[in-house]
Amino acid sequence: MDDEERIRGLRCVAVPVMRDDEVLGGLSVSGPTQRFDHNGFIEELADLLQNTARVIEINAKYQ
Repeated sequence: MDDEERIRGLRCVAVPVMRDDEVLGGLSVSGPTQRFDHNGFIEELADLLQNTARVIEINAKYQ
């Protein structure tokens, strides 16, 4: 989570994409603080990103 540490007015939620303890990459969503204004929304984004990362990890492992 980046809560305006890098750029004022911008928040970011990110998760890693892993395979066998190796980082393949990452997924993130960034947006203005006005749209990322409450924790429930940020937690929901984090859950969606983590689910997407799991799909990518499974595909990477078995392809």
